[in-house]
Amino acid sequence: MKITSAQIDHLGLVAGIFYRLGIGEVIDTRLRKSRHHKVPHSGATKAMILNGLGLMGQRLYLYPEYYEKVPVSKLIGCDIQPSDLNDDVLGATLDAIYHYGPQSYLTRLFWRS
Repeated sequence: MKITSAQIDHLGLVAGIFYRLGIGEVIDTRLRKSRHHKVPHSGATKAMILNGLGLMGQRLYLYPEYYEKVPVSKLIGCDIQPSDLNDDVLGATLDAIYHYGPQSYLTRLFWRS
């Protein structure tokens, strides 16, 4: 049996709170996927939050490189690889948030309804 470890610093705590508060379910009920990519909008949103809180502030096309160093399947979701978090997927989520209305989106997240 091979055991590996990875340092996730505060990212595990943030991902756990994201899960515990049910933020992903609210996002996925409000923002429907319109393309055939593996990552739901909740996963892409979580990836952007984790990257931003990691004080990295990287451009969208560099996300796969950033997530090579962290256990993506544990933080974002099962079966998701770093290459799945590309600029097309993240851009589609940002477009969906824009079309939904950013203020309405944040209000729904805060009130979780």
